[in-house]
Amino acid sequence: MTIAPAVADTVYVSNEASDVVHVIDGATGARRGDIAVGKRPRGLAMAPDGKRLFVAVSNDNDVAIVDLANGKVAGRLPSGPDPEVIAVAPDAATAFVSNEEDNLVSFIDVGSARVTHEVPVGIEPEGVAVSPDGATVIATSETSSMAHVIDRASATLKENLPVDARPRWAEFTRDGKHLWVSSELGGTVTVFDAAAWQPAGKVDFTSIPNAQPVGIAFRPDGARAYVALGRGNAVAEVDAASLTILRRFPVGERVWELAVSADGARVYAANGLSGDLSIIDVASGKVRSVQLGGKPWGVAVSR
Repeated sequence: MTIAPAVADTVYVSNEASDVVHVIDGATGARRGDIAVGKRPRGLAMAPDGKRLFVAVSNDNDVAIVDLANGKVAGRLPSGPDPEVIAVAPDAATAFVSNEEDNLVSFIDVGSARVTHEVPVGIEPEGVAVSPDGATVIATSETSSMAHVIDRASATLKENLPVDARPRWAEFTRDGKHLWVSSELGGTVTVFDAAAWQPAGKVDFTSIPNAQPVGIAFRPDGARAYVALGRGNAVAEVDAASLTILRRFPVGERVWELAVSADGARVYAANGLSGDLSIIDVASGKVRSVQLGGKPWGVAVSR
């Protein structure tokens, strides 16, 4: 199927059971097609220029690079075994991938398509993030219950930050001043000062039935954060300054990863067990569902 070139608010959803990335019109919810990328695609990362999509293809042990102008795989990067989450540096020169089986974070040079460094971290690394200035890489280790601070230039581990049980996702604020880390079994999001690497606050979701925080995404102006509550089947809206939970939006089952539209008007949530994408209209609070089947995992949006 020919996929139309990406436009603002085109949404991409990886489906680990269907081996494709779904292409969806974010404004209307209309499905525009599917892109075959390999076996068990999970984490997605949009290139800073919005022209390429990086896809962690877990069972192929590589990263597919999709040219969004034609919706086709234009190249592949070696990643190490079972890549799960991927982040791309602001200069697009390096991709960072968590390798859960080997307890490593791989640094991949995009231009030469080779792994340049493998940084040992804790047990079962999953979440990966890179700071807005490109200087710092974060990895979360599920079993070790830590967020690891890695210096990009030297590819060395600088700090180990204890967090609550089973950290899943890491996300820097848009200004790079804070790092948010979700803990699925702890039921919290820990916020760190990214200058001192000291705790700056915590969002506690334990009063919400079945809440298991996983994916985190920020509104473009940075004033609001959205947190996927996993088997709590909801997305929470959080005031990023006060760390107060403002609203909850009911979505599908086992909501995993999130993305926010360029204008902040919509939040997109991939629901792994109900096989759908939820589109949240932030102003009205209304939620609609786009049925996809399989097991939707990652979400990215063109800007």
